[in-house]
Amino acid sequence: MSAYDKEDAEASTKSDNNSNKKTKVNDTRGGSNVRSWIWLYFDPMFVEGVRHAVCKVEVVKGKKCSVKYKVKNSTSNCSTHLSNVHGITENQDKNKNDTELTNLPHNESRQLQLCQYLADWIITNSQPLTVIENSAFKKFISELDPKFEIPCIKYIKKLDAKKTSTYLRHVIADVPTRWNSSYLAWCRLLELEKYIRVLEVELAKDASPDSKKDSQHLTKIMLTKDEWDLLRDLIPVLGPFEEATRYLGGSKYVTYSTMNPIMIHIINMLKPTPASSEELNIETIKDIFAELEICDDENDSTKRIDLDKPMQTVGILEKVKKTLYRAMRYYWKKDNNESYLPSIIDPRVKRFDFAPDKIKPVQDLLRVRYHDI
Repeated sequence: MSAYDKEDAEASTKSDNNSNKKTKVNDTRGGSNVRSWIWLYFDPMFVEGVRHAVCKVEVVKGKKCSVKYKVKNSTSNCSTHLSNVHGITENQDKNKNDTELTNLPHNESRQLQLCQYLADWIITNSQPLTVIENSAFKKFISELDPKFEIPCIKYIKKLDAKKTSTYLRHVIADVPTRWNSSYLAWCRLLELEKYIRVLEVELAKDASPDSKKDSQHLTKIMLTKDEWDLLRDLIPVLGPFEEATRYLGGSKYVTYSTMNPIMIHIINMLKPTPASSEELNIETIKDIFAELEICDDENDSTKRIDLDKPMQTVGILEKVKKTLYRAMRYYWKKDNNESYLPSIIDPRVKRFDFAPDKIKPVQDLLRVRYHDI
């Protein structure tokens, strides 16, 4: 083969390689479905996070076609519909100007990002989820960003389960047979306070008869400022009981050795200053707070709590603490040295910070028990 023939062969090979590369580039279909020409004739709609396309071609004056297709990875159903039903093809839109293309919806990643921002705004500002269905809000968003499709409420709830579950709180019932139910119910009530106040205002503005009736009832039973403050003061008092219940109810770790330290800590926390010698028949009390309410009216010992009447909160916190203190002293009588043995051999509590006066006698008892083995 001559030198000239060799050069021609190499040139031909390079040309073929370039042609193959060009073909590969042209065959790669990147980007998002929202760039398709069919979006000039379809409106996007998100249903539970799935994009749909709704035909907006007018079949008669003032009435749109409104046929809906699910759009996932392909828009072929939409283009077929336009061609077969309306006689519209892609070639007819080659001369559309760029201004029409600016109204195409966001790609899915940007749409999801904006939906998350919307959910964050609703939660941070304690807005009702129904705000996204408000016509004025929709118009406002459309003016700000015509490409953004406002999602449905169901989709917003699914965006961040942790955030929305925290936001969409429900009340916890106070059940007499359930330990710490009063504490848990009040904690939740305090979480919902600002939302209850918003509801009170919104119901008052609503003109419907049912809303007016609900507004009057809510206003009637709404807690006063002093009652809200009392709840906030009671939470730190009752909190240790709930924490102790959960910890001592554990099954994957030793709890008996920590029982004394926990109970003594609660008793010391509740201990009045100076210590009161007033006696109270603990066994006859079914509900501390009901008892305190009844005691306010000595003339009627059978009186039930009236929700319409504001509670007299002055001195209630101290009464509750004193009553709980007496109850703890009444029921927790394990003050013998024997009951402290599990604690002194537990590395977590063996320093006996909770009962320094017990160290020496309990150590002596431990030596006796050891020699008896």
